[in-house]
Amino acid sequence: MVDYDQYEGSAKQVSWAASIMRDFAKHKLTPNKLSLDDLICLGLTDASMIIDNKESLSKGDSSVVTEDLAPQWLKSVNVDEYTTFLLEKSRSPSKGGNTSALHSHRLVIDDDEYFFKGRGAKKWIYKSDTCSFSYYVKGGRKQVIKGTIVTIDKAGNKIMRGDQRAKNVLRTASQRLPCSRREARD
Repeated sequence: MVDYDQYEGSAKQVSWAASIMRDFAKHKLTPNKLSLDDLICLGLTDASMIIDNKESLSKGDSSVVTEDLAPQWLKSVNVDEYTTFLLEKSRSPSKGGNTSALHSHRLVIDDDEYFFKGRGAKKWIYKSDTCSFSYYVKGGRKQVIKGTIVTIDKAGNKIMRGDQRAKNVLRTASQRLPCSRREARD
């Protein structure tokens, strides 16, 4: 079963990416068959990247994708700084606020910056946590593969924080002024 909330992109891209990954999963049904390349591909959330590599993924071949991405791993590191930036138009708390709006998450580890997009401003990794994840370089920026983030709290427990779902449709409409439409026209 494919989770449609996992992929980022337009509605058509998301359904197409989900069907490609469904075909990919058919070839990798048993966990003991999964390689490191397979795990990285399963962690991808960018629908356009999945679609670009549809030929190899639908056949169950993950090596082509990982050769293009050249992913690297960071293991057992602590975050020095964690910031989030709102990417969508702001919304007032009375209209639902920005809790599920798309944010850019920025991690600073040993003076290197890593980025990923996620719902809400809640932190996925605290400073007291130890984390491991895979990333690739795109446009000079180190992009974290969200599906590979493993967080271990200070007690040694594996934990998931933040809203892990993808945001498919961005807000485009601005919030209306708190006045009547006639007053806004004047």
